[in-house]
Amino acid sequence: MIKVESAIEELRTQAGKLHQQLDEATAKNEAAMRKANEEAAVKAHHLAAQMRTIAQEQHSAAAARFSNAAASLEAASASAKKSVTAKQTELREHSQETLHNIRAALQNVSQAIAEKTGGAKKV
Repeated sequence: MIKVESAIEELRTQAGKLHQQLDEATAKNEAAMRKANEEAAVKAHHLAAQMRTIAQEQHSAAAARFSNAAASLEAASASAKKSVTAKQTELREHSQETLHNIRAALQNVSQAIAEKTGGAKKV
């Protein structure tokens, strides 16, 4: 149980770092945004796979939250991939969509942790 909880916390930390990196890059120039989105696409896809593995190990309402988080991360990966090849006018829009999806994933993970711990832990 502790191993799963530490893995969940690590995934949440990684998703938070991914969000921060992309958010910082969005404030920079176009080349930085494209590079950050390219990296985000790969990282989000990897995190989604890990999230699905955790969801399969759960036998509670938390499993649905982890599945939703994985779906949000896949959506983040897809929008990040779009932004890499997007026209300059669409780049920021796709980057914002990626950030939105990562935030949704983080929210689902936090809710899953709260459900898993019976709401005893603030997230």
